[in-house]
Amino acid sequence: MVIGDEHQLPHITSLGEQREEGIAERCGLETGDLAAFGYRANSCFGLARSCLARPPIMLDLHFRSHPAVVEFSNQQFYAGRMTMCGRARPPVGMSAIEWFQVSGRCERGTGNRSWQNRQEAAVVAARVAEDLATYRRGNLSVGVVTPFAAQSKAILSALRREGIDADAEGIEVATAHRFQGSERDIIYLSPVIDEGSSRQVADFAADPNLLNVALTRARCRIVIVGSMAACSKHPNHLRELAAHVSNLEADAFDSPLERDIHAALRGHGIEAEPGLEVGPYRLDLAVRRGDAMVDIECDGAPFHGEDERDDERDRVLQEMGWTVVRFSGRRIKHRLDECVREVLGLLPPESA
Repeated sequence: MVIGDEHQLPHITSLGEQREEGIAERCGLETGDLAAFGYRANSCFGLARSCLARPPIMLDLHFRSHPAVVEFSNQQFYAGRMTMCGRARPPVGMSAIEWFQVSGRCERGTGNRSWQNRQEAAVVAARVAEDLATYRRGNLSVGVVTPFAAQSKAILSALRREGIDADAEGIEVATAHRFQGSERDIIYLSPVIDEGSSRQVADFAADPNLLNVALTRARCRIVIVGSMAACSKHPNHLRELAAHVSNLEADAFDSPLERDIHAALRGHGIEAEPGLEVGPYRLDLAVRRGDAMVDIECDGAPFHGEDERDDERDRVLQEMGWTVVRFSGRRIKHRLDECVREVLGLLPPESA
């Protein structure tokens, strides 16, 4: 069995050209065979895939991330085929996906290599510094991902200016290429580009495999720090990401799952309020009719046992008069009408 993902970044190898040619010769391969079998140009997964007469089997249950974190990748890169099964949730009072607007300047890094945006790096560091106490209380890990090596160095310098020792805090700051295979509870994404960036630089930052890796490193929260206008300028995946986040924020939804249920309930004449804050809690969708108050939570997890924090949260809300109903991403995706009927069954007749 060979497992891989053609929608993520290819491997990085230190195998030199001469050494590879020597290995090929010892294995009886001709020079022309390196195009098909050379490890410098091909991964094991890529080689195995080329031998198949049909597409590989897709493992379509996603357990790492909150639905809002991974749904963009699901739609853009996996044709909506993934089912959200993760139970990760952002800290109370924080969104699962958020965009902080920065209009910085993209410029060459040290030695005229790579690209950096020092204003953007400073805001990333400031946001991490402001939120770090909350993450510590929840024992949540933090990472910062960027397409450009020069920006990762700029962010590390900015964190030091904020008095944060990234190594001591366990904060990994790296390019998407180096971050592949890792994960963190919280990820900050720094795209670097500004409105004057060339199409070539913008398209590198928006490379679908690179962007997919960057976004899916996060378990419960991803924060994009950059210029939404710059990311919207060129017809690439960063433009699509900016539109995705903008649409969610405009409607106060935290994930597309919430939006799907909201639309389905509206089709039955039920208005659900997204993001209602009740005490210290944010309700995914709140429905109130007469004396009935229903909190609809879009968990995304059909298989896991109840989380202790969810149990305590639900108990407090129930004591306040709320009925809490939880739907997994699998149920919302495949049995949306059934979810709607369950909510309707919890409400009194409209005349009441």
